[in-house]
Amino acid sequence: MEILIIKILAIIVASFLGHYPIKYSMEKLGSETEDKKSAAWGGRLERGMYVGAYFLGYPQFIGIWLIAKTVGMWGEAKESRGRLSRFMFGTGLSISVAVIVALLADWIISKYF
Repeated sequence: MEILIIKILAIIVASFLGHYPIKYSMEKLGSETEDKKSAAWGGRLERGMYVGAYFLGYPQFIGIWLIAKTVGMWGEAKESRGRLSRFMFGTGLSISVAVIVALLADWIISKYF
């Protein structure tokens, strides 16, 4: 039961607390996202999915999701190279935060349980 609680907390931490360093970095980069609120919620959902996929034993989901996102963004990328760069930067930060939180939670579980 304790392990499940740690995994759920890891998903929450990655989803919600991970938002703030990414938001700060994207603001410094000069994000041109028209709808920042929906982009932020999308990022929260994705970070939760990344951590969940890691704990379920399917880390390859991250790569598959990244391919799907990039293909979906490709039409807009032709219009604005800067937009694609910000998109990839934000996605990379989201993946990094999620993986770090998942690995940290995994380490805590292996060390104390």
